[in-house]
Amino acid sequence: MYRVGVFNRGAPVTDKSPYGSALIRGLEKRGYVLGGNLQLDSRGARGRFDLLPGLLEELVTSKVDVIVAIGYPAAFTAKTRSSLPVVAFSTGDPIGTGLVGSTDTV
Repeated sequence: MYRVGVFNRGAPVTDKSPYGSALIRGLEKRGYVLGGNLQLDSRGARGRFDLLPGLLEELVTSKVDVIVAIGYPAAFTAKTRSSLPVVAFSTGDPIGTGLVGSTDTV
């Protein structure tokens, strides 16, 4: 079972939400099936940026395999407070914001 932690500044992502359903469709194309070999564990700060570190800690403690961070605040929190692999999107310019040093290391 692969456990994917989905983390963002908004409402928690579900399999019915736009981001969640797109993520699940993409993973299904690669052989991952929700409820089969895939589990989503989602946290959302609901606009409360101060909650991001604690929500990330919940995901880390729950032993997810990877963090999918939606938006710059979630991506920055995951990058600076976790050693787990982070897949980030909807973050703007990842080089300009310092999320990555170059696209060679992505």
